[in-house]
Amino acid sequence: VQVGNFFSEFGDAEGRTNFALWSLMKSPLLLGTDLTNMSAATLATITNKAAIAVNKDGLAEQGLLRTNTWQPGNKHSPSSAHGYQVWSGALSKGGAAAVLANLETTPQAITLDSSELPEHRQAEAGSGAGQWSIAEAFTGKVHCSSCALPQTATVGPHDVAMWVLSPAGQ
Repeated sequence: VQVGNFFSEFGDAEGRTNFALWSLMKSPLLLGTDLTNMSAATLATITNKAAIAVNKDGLAEQGLLRTNTWQPGNKHSPSSAHGYQVWSGALSKGGAAAVLANLETTPQAITLDSSELPEHRQAEAGSGAGQWSIAEAFTGKVHCSSCALPQTATVGPHDVAMWVLSPAGQ
């Protein structure tokens, strides 16, 4: 994971994005950064208990790209790149994790819909019991404690909202 090695104005955000995606895809969390010279933000990202729990979840089901609106810029206008991605994967105990990745240089609202969950979680979301408790992994804040999808997050430039969804009431 290349957290802490981004030298752009979006360095910490891009580090969170990298770590969130590696965690969701159940990739080995090997660090490729200078541990003796890292920022507090980098340390907070690579030691984030919620993201690591997604990576180490006992179900071990890899997250997948569900929605991709990314449109790269061109050689004449690289700043015209725009879009976002939604990734998700199932977790044990009926849960799921989702990464809403903003690929733009300005904040944008990104919505997670039940159709973007893994198939076996879509059925649960579509049942009468489709209520979720959603927590944001990197801030620790509860997005909602008993809600249905769709739900929207405003995500900063080159950053992510990494949501951990648990069936409400668990």
